[in-house]
Amino acid sequence: MLRLAEAELYEPLWSTDILDELTRNVGERIGALKAKGIVEAMTGPDSLVSGHEALIPAMANDPKDRHVLAAAVRVRRLPSSR
Repeated sequence: MLRLAEAELYEPLWSTDILDELTRNVGERIGALKAKGIVEAMTGPDSLVSGHEALIPAMANDPKDRHVLAAAVRVRRLPSSR
């Protein structure tokens, strides 16, 4: 997916919750410093989604993944304001 983003075929967007989860999970396998470097490379000025937190309880998917869906819904509803 990151290679597709590099080719500008889509624009990946992340919430801080998603990036924190990625840092934790990847850090367990490759170490915290390497994981932090990966996350820093993925984070650009226009890549962060915010304002989705109030939507999390309304999501009907797996409770552990509701923050991801809420961020996607937020971007879908308001593409010009992340």
